[in-house]
Amino acid sequence: MNTRKIYRNSILVLTLTYSALSFGQSSWNYGIWTYLDSMSVASSFSMLDMYPEPGTPAFLLDEYTYFETRLERNTPRGQEAIMDAKIGGDTILSRFTEAFGMPITKERTPQLYALLMGMKETAGTLATMHAKKFYQRIRPFVYYHDNTLTPDAEESLRKNGSYPSGHSCMFFAISLVLQEICSERQVEIMRRGYEGGRSRLIVGVHWLSDVQAGRLLAATIVARLHAHHEFMQQLELAKDEFRRLKSRQEPVAINIRRLPRGVD
Repeated sequence: MNTRKIYRNSILVLTLTYSALSFGQSSWNYGIWTYLDSMSVASSFSMLDMYPEPGTPAFLLDEYTYFETRLERNTPRGQEAIMDAKIGGDTILSRFTEAFGMPITKERTPQLYALLMGMKETAGTLATMHAKKFYQRIRPFVYYHDNTLTPDAEESLRKNGSYPSGHSCMFFAISLVLQEICSERQVEIMRRGYEGGRSRLIVGVHWLSDVQAGRLLAATIVARLHAHHEFMQQLELAKDEFRRLKSRQEPVAINIRRLPRGVD
């Protein structure tokens, strides 16, 4: 075994040990229910390559994207990005209302609400934490001594690793599950999940490679959840609920706005 592989494996063991001590195996991490605990989620550190370093072609793309998306801040798309930054509690679910075709709330869609609330931190936190804690990548607004569209969050983000993006993972993971439930709106839902990640670029708190890594982890965590008995049971309940609601709902033509796209 070569030296580099030995080093990487040693770091992985240390990272996983630290995570076990810090988070334990409770599924009640962060004060809410999650289907998986911190030790049931594959390490993002072991799955992802290192982020692009300054001076590499990939980092040049990160830099270009940062300045390209910065031009969108003082536009309606910039306001969308600010709204996408708010994912606490069940706020993120409201960002999918238009794409999904109906509100996702505890009162209107209790089974779907339970499904998504049980997975959102699994995607947004547990799926990304190992790489975040190990790499502690500097965020672009810190790197460039710049400001962001979410000044109230800047202090905490300075202390939190940039790679990979938890917001991007959460948005895309939710979109993948919603596409399975409402396949006829697959394009609209996918676009909403995709744009949720791109909003992090416009706000100025993530690099392009952070967002791309978050989307990759979203696919892996949704695949893992599909091997979880309780998740699959709740998914079927959510599908049944959606079919019932859809049969009673008057057809509504929802105009999905095409948001401006940059290089991402």
